[in-house]
Amino acid sequence: MFPSCMSLLPRRSEPRPPRPGQAPVLLNVYDMYWTNWYTAGAGVGVFHSGVQVHGSEWAYGGHPYAFTGVFEIAPRDERELGEQFRFRQSVHIGYTDFSEEEVRRLVTELGKQFRGDRYHLMNNNCNHFTSAFCLALCERDIPAWVNRLAYRVADAGGAAALAGGTLSLIFTKHTTIAPSRARRRHRECCV
Repeated sequence: MFPSCMSLLPRRSEPRPPRPGQAPVLLNVYDMYWTNWYTAGAGVGVFHSGVQVHGSEWAYGGHPYAFTGVFEIAPRDERELGEQFRFRQSVHIGYTDFSEEEVRRLVTELGKQFRGDRYHLMNNNCNHFTSAFCLALCERDIPAWVNRLAYRVADAGGAAALAGGTLSLIFTKHTTIAPSRARRRHRECCV
């Protein structure tokens, strides 16, 4: 008998059970539902993601200001994100030893890198933030499919700026935090 080709693929190891005092780290993934209708044929989806830990969800979005684009919402609250987002699924990433206070300090530090005015659809998006956050929390990365479009476009040298920039304009428009909400979120979570 020949081994199955599936057995040759690397497997994502199962998260180990928590030790006392550890908190679960979940990746909440959202469809940008109307956009995925156009991109599914190309084998990619456009997803927003946030990290849920200690009862809060942390995500990243763009705005025109030189302060953090990281914000806090209630877990899986697609209404807070906007009408174009639909909750898709939660993915268990692992467990963290960080306390709630330590998580908030980590978010503040990550917010220096993930400023609102530095958001970029392909190079510095919400999924790049959740990847960095998960790696810091529990040394595990998010599943590759969540940010596959950004990786594919980057690998293809921009894929002709993704059809002349049209798709990029659509994505940028719908992944930006409204300026008033950006200022409010900054005051709520970071000041």
